[in-house]
Amino acid sequence: MRPCELITDSTAAQLGITGAPAKGPIHGVDSCRWRVRKADAGTSYTIDVAYYPKLGLADLVADGQPTPISLGRHKAVQAFGPDGLGCVVSIEVTAKSRVDVSVLGGDPSTLCAPAKNAAQLVEPLLPPS
Repeated sequence: MRPCELITDSTAAQLGITGAPAKGPIHGVDSCRWRVRKADAGTSYTIDVAYYPKLGLADLVADGQPTPISLGRHKAVQAFGPDGLGCVVSIEVTAKSRVDVSVLGGDPSTLCAPAKNAAQLVEPLLPPS
C-alpha cells in the first residue's frame, strides 16, 4: 500500500491541501504528509497518512481510549495522538494492519473534524477488510 496514492488530486482539492506531499517514514513506516494552509499559521495543519502493515487497531498508541467511529465498510477509531498532539483516525485494513490519517497543528480539539473528513475520502481506496 502506498500512502501517497491515498490522497488523490481531487481529494487534495476537497481538503484544501496546497502543494505536493512530503514522502518519508513516520515511526518507521511508509507515509505521506500534506499541508493545509489557512489564513493564519495557528489554524493551518498537516495531514499525515501512514500505513502500518504489522499493527492493527488494537496496537494504536493514543492519549486516552480510542473511540469507535462509523467509516464506510471498514472498522475505524478516532483518538488524540500521544501527549494530546493532533487527532488520528485509524482505519482497519486487516486485523493486524491499519492506515492512520493524522492531523497535526494548532488546537487538538479542532483537528478531529478534518482528520475524519480526510479519512472518509481515504477509506474507499482501501482494500476490503
